[in-house]
Amino acid sequence: MSFLKRIFQTKKVKKAKKVVSKNSEELLKKAKELSEELDEKFDISEKVSSIKEDVSELTEEAKKKLSEVDKKYQISEKVSSAGEKISEAAEKAGSKIEAVLDDKISFDTFAKVEIKVGEILEAEKVEKSEKLLKLKVNFGGRDQRQIISGIAKSYSPAELIGKKAVFVTNLEPRKIMGLESDGMILGVSKGKTFSILSPEKDEIEAGARAS
Repeated sequence: MSFLKRIFQTKKVKKAKKVVSKNSEELLKKAKELSEELDEKFDISEKVSSIKEDVSELTEEAKKKLSEVDKKYQISEKVSSAGEKISEAAEKAGSKIEAVLDDKISFDTFAKVEIKVGEILEAEKVEKSEKLLKLKVNFGGRDQRQIISGIAKSYSPAELIGKKAVFVTNLEPRKIMGLESDGMILGVSKGKTFSILSPEKDEIEAGARAS
């Protein structure tokens, strides 16, 4: 495309824009005049105002009828009663949430934990581990289990054989270094010192449940 042709086309575009702009202004002006004429001729503004008033009256009438229905069927009382129940449920839910945030559990949750006295029949170190011991524990009758416990730095196997201790016995079995552990020994610790929990009296037999 030649340079002169470009200039010519640019001039034509500019001219077209002016014509369109002028025509648009004229059309808008005529539309406004026509709108004003129609408004005066048919009293459109007044009619719109009248419609607004009618709508307002209908709204008030509807409110009145709803109020009458409410009195007859006591809808407000039912809604209020439902609101109270929802509020109570929300309070209970809030209490439970607070308990969770405070690290508290309900008594029912605690009651699910099975804690029993077990007698350690055998104890040995787990290969390739400095802290694990493999225990064979009797919980009364035929209930004997293998429990893997990380207490090797606090107790030697010889110290544990024949000792009674307290265990959680209804945990799901899990594998520790390839060995199944079916329970967990309970104890208390301070710093590097760890002490297993044991019944104080010898009369407490293996299988006795904590209460």
